[in-house]
Parts: sequence; structure tokens; C-alpha cells
Amino acid sequence: MTRSHFEFVTIIIAKLRACGRFNLLHWPSFHLAVPKKLVLSLALMSFFSTANEIQQSSLNIAIAPSSLQKALMSASEQMQITIYADFDLIKDKKVAGVSGRLSADQMLSALLKGHQLSFQTSGEGFYVIIPLKEIKSVASSPAVEKVAAATQHTDIYNLRVIGQRLWNSDNGLAHKKGWVGNNAFISKDALALSASSTISDALNILPSVIAYADMRLGQAATGESEYVSVRSMNSDYTSTYVNGIQVQGADPFSRSLSLKMIMPNSLDSVRILKTPTVEWGGEGIGGVINIVSPNGFDFGPDYLRVTSGFTYSDLSEKHGFSTPGKVTQLDLGQLWGEDDEWAFYTSAYQQQKYAAAESLEAGGYVAATLAESKLSDLRLVREGLMPTDIRFDFYHSLVERTGGNFSLDYRKGAHKLFFRGNVSRYDATGSDVQRKLVRGVEQVYNQQGLFQPQGVVASGYFQTRDYSEVLSTLQLGGDTAIDADWDLAFHVAAADSRIERPDYVESSLNGLSTPGSFTFDISNPQRLNLAFDSPSTRDYLLDPGSVRVRKFQGSDSSSRNSFYDTKLELEYQSLSVLSEIKMGIEHNQSIRTHFNRAMTGNNGANYVIPKVEGRLPQSTAPQGPTGAELAGTTIDFMRGLVPNFKVYHRDYFENTLLPLAYQDLFSPSGEPNPGRYTVDDYNRNTIKGTEYNSAVYLQAKGSIAGFTIVPGLRIEKSRMLVTHWDTVKEPHQFVDFSLDHAVLLPNLNISYQSDPELLFRFAARRAISRAAFAQLAEAESIEYDSLTDQVSTISRANPQLKPERAMNYDLSAEWYLSSSSLAELAFYYKKIKDVIYTGNISFMPNNHKVTLTQPLNGYPAQLRGVDFHLRHQFDYLPYFWQNTGVDLSATVQHSWMQNSLVSDGATIEMPRAPKQNYKLQIFYQSDSYLIAANWVHTGKQLLSVSDSGLDKYLQSSQRLDLSMIYKYSPFSFSVQLENLLNDVSFYKTLGRSTQYLGTQDAGGNGSFVQTGRFATFTLSFQF
Repeated sequence: MTRSHFEFVTIIIAKLRACGRFNLLHWPSFHLAVPKKLVLSLALMSFFSTANEIQQSSLNIAIAPSSLQKALMSASEQMQITIYADFDLIKDKKVAGVSGRLSADQMLSALLKGHQLSFQTSGEGFYVIIPLKEIKSVASSPAVEKVAAATQHTDIYNLRVIGQRLWNSDNGLAHKKGWVGNNAFISKDALALSASSTISDALNILPSVIAYADMRLGQAATGESEYVSVRSMNSDYTSTYVNGIQVQGADPFSRSLSLKMIMPNSLDSVRILKTPTVEWGGEGIGGVINIVSPNGFDFGPDYLRVTSGFTYSDLSEKHGFSTPGKVTQLDLGQLWGEDDEWAFYTSAYQQQKYAAAESLEAGGYVAATLAESKLSDLRLVREGLMPTDIRFDFYHSLVERTGGNFSLDYRKGAHKLFFRGNVSRYDATGSDVQRKLVRGVEQVYNQQGLFQPQGVVASGYFQTRDYSEVLSTLQLGGDTAIDADWDLAFHVAAADSRIERPDYVESSLNGLSTPGSFTFDISNPQRLNLAFDSPSTRDYLLDPGSVRVRKFQGSDSSSRNSFYDTKLELEYQSLSVLSEIKMGIEHNQSIRTHFNRAMTGNNGANYVIPKVEGRLPQSTAPQGPTGAELAGTTIDFMRGLVPNFKVYHRDYFENTLLPLAYQDLFSPSGEPNPGRYTVDDYNRNTIKGTEYNSAVYLQAKGSIAGFTIVPGLRIEKSRMLVTHWDTVKEPHQFVDFSLDHAVLLPNLNISYQSDPELLFRFAARRAISRAAFAQLAEAESIEYDSLTDQVSTISRANPQLKPERAMNYDLSAEWYLSSSSLAELAFYYKKIKDVIYTGNISFMPNNHKVTLTQPLNGYPAQLRGVDFHLRHQFDYLPYFWQNTGVDLSATVQHSWMQNSLVSDGATIEMPRAPKQNYKLQIFYQSDSYLIAANWVHTGKQLLSVSDSGLDKYLQSSQRLDLSMIYKYSPFSFSVQLENLLNDVSFYKTLGRSTQYLGTQDAGGNGSFVQTGRFATFTLSFQF
């Protein structure tokens, strides 16, 4: 057998792969165009005839400085030996080179020195690279003895030969296969192919994972996602960890962690745990995300990488706003010590990105006939609904991400210590400008009772969209072997999350009503057309000079969550059927504060520009400057739909309101404008609280007859102490209340593998999802109609909310065709009690519609689904085709829960649980090129439930991204193109169909949002 055969052949020992901690996996493979039996015979004849001689003899070798991967390939060829290594052990490591007359053992020792790696050999010329930390004692370690025994005495029929390639980028399949429970893994190499600015968008290519953003704070208008959900459920069902530490965001309205501040190229890997075991906490009905940052051992000595580039937004460029932005990143790694047992890594990054968005929204609907106009349940309307107004919003913003990681590690023998931390910051500076066209001001129905609106009015709106979010984590921990059987792991950690929205300014611009009418059909926003009854009506409604500034309001808000965690875990390992026992104890504390302070009194009511004589004007007689007089930029909105749309500059609005903040405000004539600023106004939306969670868990692991069984039990006890401002009882003051909860969480994971290619998994577990902080305690908030100043929406908390509880079942089969190809099928079922959802209840005080929004516990819900995933690389094809591949996944699910807002027992689907999710990646990867096209389709999903019968839905969407990387050592050039199809980023409707475009929800304008395409170009140099 020639040496060229050894370059592509690896002998994988089945018994070795099943040996406890030495769970070594396949490399990305070619299938040689010869029968397997012939390959096996040739390999064994050559292998056993020469191996002993080569192992003991010395040869003149010369290995140039290169990556460790290439050095091992050269060593295999020159020494006529076969070398096997898990990719994760040797990736991104460099060697200085080796030359001289050496034996195989001497050569490998020289190559591996300083990388915390060693090797084991069968004595037959077959070498396995292993972590140095695994060798507690060569003489006494049961694990090493077990490996050596399995290697030296393996029968010929337990050897498997496949065509192999020593080097390929890490596709993550080996990491996935070796994990307990159903999971998905994305490596640093795969993250580079995601063409995404945020880690949430990067994870969207994984099966059964959905990334999304909403419009509550206008996040969807940046073109980037914010949250990640596992098993295609609401992100509130997903628990997020950073380096094994659970982290919750500061947002008081959600327990989800916003991931928009984290750049994917600053990470080492991310794992999605769909069936997590007990050490991953009790929350996570959908699943768990673990984000892992790099350490110095990942890169080797003297690592330095510098990256620079720029970003581009086509919509921002089209409308004359700033672009491009910039990208910079620095990565530094170093090893030191006698045996390179110390490692240090640090990185720093900054990304600047400009974004713009155009959006549409309906203001409200009435019945198409007078006879049905009084019906409160819109499901009873037979003649349809008609929109009363249409709103156009333009967003533009500058998004900046800054941050970095550091890691200090010590690894020697069986001892490991680490001290690491990271900071990620997200800053958005921008504004939202709205133009609103209203019809039916003078008449809604004609004499026959049919919808025929007469009288129109134009209005406008301005709001700043400044936002800042910071996530910081710090962790000290270690892992040490007490003796040959017992390990002790510990960590103490702190995480701090902050959200700031300072100097939030809003302003309304009103116009005078005028005769006329116009029509429009918003069932297809892509082809929206406005038809006016006369040129004068058109000129009035679209002229920036037809509206004047009338009123202002604003607020300052801040949220913070300081999290502290301590964990101690004791692990016992043996060679018996019961191979592992884990016992752990964990305690964490979360200290939360939140306030949203209105700048004006009377519960944040409006400050109105008074008349010259000092009195306050009616809403139809605004006194401020016209839109034409305000400084700004005129754009062509939505390809001529509004050809002279005025985007106001922010200075006038801030300079008017901010000097008046937190003061008693009255008009010159003495009228409240809006009046005194009281302690209620300052404290109304202030809540504080501390949550304590304590847990103990026990987990075992055993293997018998191809089965691996991992049962576990976790007991959690939580206590929440909450303080909030009470305006219901006199005197108004801060009041306290507490919530206590204890839960027993059994867990079982079973896997079965009788064949190296086939793996079956089953899991059953109980999990919970606790209510968000503000869902329990926030004070009542009120929003007003911009035209009439009447109350439009009231939002309340619900201190009676109970945690959601779920039983989860998962059954999957995984077929590893090779280590670069996988087919998997999974079935899952979840039964959830006390589902928390947002209920909207409408009532009509004084013939004016007011909507009450409140979180509610629903009746039991169920969700069942099927995941299919296929990844295949055509490595058996000739020429460049061997570097191509496809990754395809599909999730189909069905959910149902009873709607407690109606009395007929009707069922609805669960919010944020789309029925379909499809993904396709086509990739090409070689030594120099990495190219991937990623397409994602997310199906229609329920957003919120209303007693009116028209629930709010998010329509289906799709996205196509392209990533291209070219490597020419030491340079690397990348191009990332996002949203190539220019598809809508957010599309909300009333009801399942597109007939009725959505209306405003609390906090955000825009139900149909388009952001255009984005691009990022970077150049890296590795020293």
C-alpha cells in the first residue's frame, strides 16, 4: 500500500469510539471508488507488515512550520504511520516545524509539545491524538488502560476503513454525535458561513431554530433579529447560557436574552440542546442555547489576527443617509509555561452599521355597513371591514456593536482552572417619522348605510429611537481530578445586563380636516396604490406643509439585571455498567430594577404648544411649525407611493421637550399643560425585585448492550421578592409582595447505537417557564390617541400569573453516512399547563374604543412536531464537486390551546409557534474557498389573542443570504450579503389572511416593514 493511500485512509477502531471519555469521531470523508473489502484487505496487509518496524526505527524527516493539521499529514506520509485526531483538538494550532533523524514517537512528541496534547498508540503503527488532561497517570488511569487494551487487542472484524481526508473545516457533526441528548452544534467555521451580523441570525440556519425580532422597540426595522427560539416556540421557552452560565436579559417584559449585541465572529461555537440534562437548569421548555467563547488553547502560541472592513445598506444609501459603516476586530492568543500549561486569549471588536426601513400600518377598521358597525365580535361581521386610515413610517438608525472577550486558562495533567469574561454592547441611534392619512372625518356611511367616507385629514408623528443594551459576564472556575475516579468542578460567576432608553421624545403633528376622499387596498402592501378623488385632495394629504407640530411627550427608561451564580459538581467515573454519577448543587440570585419615567405629569400626558394668547388649542388647530418648515430630508417613499415624504431632523423636538422635563407645566393662561409633576408620575412605572433560585441535582450514566442511559433528577426552589409603586390604594407608596415556587424535575435521556452509522435517541423531561418580571408587577401604563388625546390602550401586569409547566418527549434517529454527511429525523411532543399569553380585551367607554392588554394564564396547550435534517457533502465526486454540499432541514408542527377569552371552547394555536419552517444551505468548501447560500422560510404564526375575534398574526417570510470567504495565507477576505430577495422583515395582520393589515401594538409603529439589502466586506491578516 503506497503512502498516498495513508494520506486518505484512517482506521477507526469501534471499541475505542465507545470508550467513555475517549469518544473519538469520524473525520470528513471521501468514499474511495473501490470495494470496502478490498480496501480493508490492502490496508491491513500493508499496515501490519510495516507498522512495528516503522514505529521503532528512526528516519530523516523535515516538517516545515505550518498548521498542526498539515504537520500531522506530513508526518503520516513521511513516517508511514496512520494518525487519528478529533478535529476540535487540533484546529487553529500552529507548529514551528521539526527536522532530523527521529522515531515516530519522538516526532509526534515534538509536534504536540506546547499544545496540551499527547498520543496513544496501539503498537501497530496506529496513533490517536488525545488531550494531555486525559492522562491522569499513565500507569494507573483506568481510562488509558481501557484505550490501550481496546487498541492492542481489537479483532480484525472490529476495524473499519473508510476513505479519509485529514483536513477539512469543522462542520460540527462530530460534536453533535458525541453529546448526550438531541442537539445541534455550530462551529466557528460554520458561523463564518452564516452571512450574519448577529449571533441570532447566524443560528437561524440550524434545524428547529428560529430567529426573530418584533416592533415593540422597532428592532425589526434594523433588518436584524434579536431573539432565538428552539423547537420553533416563543423565545421565552428558551434558556440561554454563556460558557455554561445561565444569563437573562434586563428586559423586564421577557426572560429571553436578546442576542443582538453579540457578533458571531467573536465566538468559538454554539450548541443547541433540544433535550438538556439536569445540570442545565429547570427552565427551557423549548431548549437551551450555550454560547462558547474562545480560549488561548484554541489558537496556540503567538496568535494575532487583525480584521477590518465596512458595512453597506442599500436602502439607507438610496435615501441619502449615511453609509457605509465600519468593522474592526483584534484577536490575540498566547501560551507560556514550562509545558505551555498557561494560555491567554483576548479579543476586541467594533461594528458600525447604518439601517433604514419603510413601513405601512392600518390605523383602525370599521364594519363595511352601518348595520354591523356595533358588533364587538368581528367574527360576526359578514360584509367585511374597511380601514379608516393608512400610516407610513420611515426609520433610519445607526447601529453600533462593541465588545470583547478574555480568557486566562491553566491546564496541567488532570487539573484545569479558568478565569474569563466578555462584554457586548449594542447602541442604536435613530428616529421614526410617520405620515398618517385619515378618511371619514365628516362621514363614514352614506344614506344606504354603506361605507362611503367623506372628509380627510393628514397628520404626522415623530419619535426618537435611541437604545442601548450591555451584557457583561465574569466567571472563575475549574475542574480537577481528586483521584482516578473522582472529579470536582466548580464555578462562581456574575453577569450584568443593562438596557437604557434615555431622552425618548415623541411628537404629534396635526392637520386641518378638508373635504375629499381617497381609497386604498392594503391586502397586498407590496402593490399598495392610493387613489384620490381630486388633485387637490392628493396635494393636501401628501404635502409636508399641511401638518403642524401640536404636542410632545417623552420618557426615560432603564432596566438592569445583576445575576450571581455559584455551582459545585462532583463526578464519579468507573469502568462498570454504571460509568458515571454526577451530583451538583447550585444557587443563583438575580437583582432586578426597572423604571420608565414619563417626562410630563398627569401620567405622562402631552405638552401642547399653546396659542399666542396663552390658551390651549383644540386638536384641529395646532400652533407649531409646519412639516415643511422643520429641518429635514425629503425622500421618495416606497418607490413613489409618497413622493415627497419629509424625514424630520431630531433637534427641534429634543430642544423643545427636554428643557421642560420633570416640571409642573401649565399654559400661560393657567390651564394644566399637562399639569403638576407628582411623585406618582416619577414612581409609577418603577419596580424592583430579587429572585433567588436554589437547586440540587443527581445524574447517572450507564451503558449496556449498545444502550446509553442517562437518568437525572433536579429539585428547584425559587423565591421572588418584588417592590412596585401602588397607585390603587391610598396613600400611594411602594408595596411588596413575594412569590414562592418549588418544583421536582425528572429527566431521562436514552441513546442506542449498535452500528457506527446509526444512533437513536429518546428523552423525557419536565421543565418550567416562569413569568417575566414586568408581567407580574409593572404598574398600569396608558397610551393616548394622537388625534383625540383619548385613552387608546391600557396595559396592566398580572401578579396572579403561575409558571408554565411542561412534559417534553423527544424521539430521534440519526444516520451518519460519513463524518461530513448526516440524515436525522426527530419527533417531539410537549404538553404545557398554564400557558402565558397576551390577551387583548376591548370596551367602549363614551363610545370610544379602549383596548386592555394583560398577560394571562391559558388552559393547557399541546405541541407536536417533526424535524427532518439532511446534510451531505458530495466528497465522492471528482474535481471541485467533491467540495460541494447541501444542508436541508424542515420542521412541521401543530399546536393548540384553549382560548380563555371566548366561552365557546374554541382552540387556537400557541403564540410564536409557526407550523412550518424550512431551511436550505448550499455550500462549497476547499482549502482556499468557503461559500454558502442560506435560504430560510418561516411560516405564519400567531402573535397575540384578541376578544374581537381578529387575532394578530405574523405572516410567513423568507430570507436569502450569501457568504463568501477566500483564504490566501496569511490573508482572508470575506463578503456577506444579507436579504438578497429584499423580502419583508416583519408583516403583521389582523386574522390569518393578508386581507387586514395589522394595527399598532404598544410601543412600535409598522406592520409591514421593509429594510432592503445589507452587505459586509472584511479583510483579515493573521500574523
